[in-house]
Amino acid sequence: MKGSGKLLCWRTKADNPLVDLARGKLLLERASSGGCVFSWAVWPESALVLGYGQEATGAYNEAFCRASSVSVLRRRTGGSGVLVDGDMVLSLAIPSAIPAAKTIGRTYDLFVDSTREALLRLGLETHRWKAEGCASRERSKICFENQLTESLLIDGKKVMGCSQARVAGAVLIHAVLMLGLDVEKQAGVFGVDRKRIEKALSYVSLYDLSPMELLPETLSEVLGEKLNLEVGGWEEPPVLPERLAEESHGPKWKVLPQQVFSADTG
Repeated sequence: MKGSGKLLCWRTKADNPLVDLARGKLLLERASSGGCVFSWAVWPESALVLGYGQEATGAYNEAFCRASSVSVLRRRTGGSGVLVDGDMVLSLAIPSAIPAAKTIGRTYDLFVDSTREALLRLGLETHRWKAEGCASRERSKICFENQLTESLLIDGKKVMGCSQARVAGAVLIHAVLMLGLDVEKQAGVFGVDRKRIEKALSYVSLYDLSPMELLPETLSEVLGEKLNLEVGGWEEPPVLPERLAEESHGPKWKVLPQQVFSADTG
């Protein structure tokens, strides 16, 4: 039997990446008030997204990003940089009082295992990375080079990475599911040899393997089952409040802004 609560679902097929990332705080506020919200978006522009505490210096090739109109932004969750280039951006915010939010590990278990189950229901088998021995604490500036317990892999290469933000009363998990790979752009943005990208990231187009357009709905169903919540109907995200829109335009969040991002609050 479903619980009395609902899992709200926000669906955005084309959005301003800056606005979508700014909604992270709105998601946390909703969860702090007792709500559970799952959202997804596919951005129309490419953007490099740095982790909340990641040092920007040395994290990317500024000249390449400027020449290629790739903005560098920052998210509210931790981890390292991800180039989002037509990929699927997934977020889940839950109150910290529920069991799945009690620890970092349990929150990753909920989201990563749910995504893996949803992909499996769509005919795509992925594997969750498992540590063998003592893992090094040294982390790459490129998220998808880091294979951790919050990673999903295909043929040993990472296709999804996650990060968290934990505040009083709420937990936010942010994930990027890579749908394809532009090796030259990835190498250029991070300023590394293309061999590093080829070694770490999968060439596989997930659309060639699975009906990915069905993933948000399928994943929401799995999350509803695991959280014992009724899944609400899909709706457009609310307009970003002016206070959050103003905050999002600060240098903390717009590390290297490009003209492709308007002042529209979405």
